[in-house]
Parts: sequence; structure tokens; C-alpha cells
Amino acid sequence: MHYDHSKGRRTEHENPHKIGGTVPGRTWQARAHTMDENARTMRPELVGKTIHRTALRLAPGDRRLTDKEWRAVSEKYVKDMGFDGCPWEATRHADDHVHITVSRVQWHGELAPDSHDFARAQSAARGLEREHGLIDASQRYDADHPQVAHGERESAARREVVPEREQLRAAVRAAEHWSQGTCEGFEAELERRGVRAIANVSKTTGRVSGYKYGIEGHIDKAGEQVWFKGSQLGRENSWAKTWERIEAAPSGPTAQQLAAVRAAMQSFPTSARDGMRSGRSAQARVVRDWEPDRNRDRGIGR
Repeated sequence: MHYDHSKGRRTEHENPHKIGGTVPGRTWQARAHTMDENARTMRPELVGKTIHRTALRLAPGDRRLTDKEWRAVSEKYVKDMGFDGCPWEATRHADDHVHITVSRVQWHGELAPDSHDFARAQSAARGLEREHGLIDASQRYDADHPQVAHGERESAARREVVPEREQLRAAVRAAEHWSQGTCEGFEAELERRGVRAIANVSKTTGRVSGYKYGIEGHIDKAGEQVWFKGSQLGRENSWAKTWERIEAAPSGPTAQQLAAVRAAMQSFPTSARDGMRSGRSAQARVVRDWEPDRNRDRGIGR
């Protein structure tokens, strides 16, 4: 609840205030203390293990809800989750979402169950969307291109970069095309694009069953590399489909080799280059044959 009622990590919270709940108290600190005391008194063996937290967020195209509407939404969510006998509070500090904090230790000491809470939360959310005429979030999910999380997009915007998940989708697809049909070529092309890749190799068969990818320099708060599995980039990035595209990749010079050839050509004297005009024409024909998607490889985030 401290986060809910604070100014936010980047002072982005506006007018944090309670819009619903069952806990008495004039301040959020007093209400949080009451919730903690109830849990410690009734179920001391479960202290620190009974809090349920969730955020209910509107889709970008949804209408904005009033505090009264958010209160109704929060009350219905808590009831549908089976938490209506629990101490809880809903806090609003933005126009598009609310945070709900629930202590699953009910006032009389019984513990509200949290089994299958993800499935129950999804069911509750779909019901609230229908009831309030909001966009069905489940219909916005694209398995081929999973939505970039709100936090990911905000982080990327602060750093003025394209979200890493989107960068990786583009880089992996380009590396597939320039891979020369081999895992080694695929890895080399990823490295050329600033992408780290680690193969998951079976200890029994020695075969690659997938990769995880990370953008160089993209680290978490602990300084560790942030990784994405292929499946997290999209259904089309499963290893089975990635390998199909690698196997179908055109053969011929790699993009790196072609750049080296062009650089070497520029080192010849002008007269020598003029004398090689027919050779360049032949080279151009070869390039057209094996480089049909050359314009796709302009870099990440076009």
C-alpha cells in the first residue's frame, strides 16, 4: 500500500486516494496496520504469506471510469475472487487503473483460498468488462506477437529505445534469413546485431531444442542479463518454426562477407574499377538472386 499512496517511482502518481475497501482508518498507514494486526492475531503462522495484490487496468481505447465506477468494479472483483469476507482496499492514483490489496486472513480468522487465482482473476475480469461495456482484453492478445507489457514499454520510453521484445523479434527474423542454413550462422548473425543467445542443448542427444535471447546491455536491477525465450517473443518464434526458416535460408555470401567485398572494391583505383564493370554487373545479378529481402536488414526498430 505504500507504493499505491506514494508519488510513484518517477513521481507519476496523481492524487493517490482510497476508492473502496473494508478497513477503517483515516490514513493508509493506519489501515495497513489494521490489516497486518488482524493477520498476526488470527493466523500468526502465516504472517507475510497472505497478501493478494492486483491491478485492474483499462485498455487504451476504453472510456475513463469515475471513482464510483471503480469502486463498483473493485467490490465485484473482490467478491468474484471469494475475498469479500477479507480486509481489503482499492487505491487509485491514475485515470486508467486501480490497485487492490487484500489480506486473505478474514476478520473471523478463516483463510480465504487462493488456489487457481490466475484463472479466477481472468474470469472475474471478463465479467467486469462485459458488465461495464469495456474492451475484452482476452481478444487483444496476439499469440504470434505477445503484447509488450506496460512496464516494458514505459522502461523503453524512459531510455528512448524500442522495447527489447520488439527489437529481438526483428533481430531474430533477420538472423534466420542470413544464417546460411546453420545454427552457427544463426548465432553469428545474432551476435552481429548485438543479441546474446544461449542454446538449450539436450544432454542426452546433443540436439538444440531452443534458444533464449537478450539484448547486450539490457540488464535488471541486480545487473543480470534480461533473457527472453523464443516463445516469449511469439508463437512464430518457437524453435520448431525458427529452425524451419533457418533451413530454408538462402545460401550464398553472408551480409558481413558482402560488406567486406564492397569495401575491398572501393580500394581499387578508379581505372581498375572501370575495367571491372562487367564483373560488377555479374556480381549484381548474383546479389539479386540470393538477396531478395535485402531491404529487411536495415537494423532494428525501423
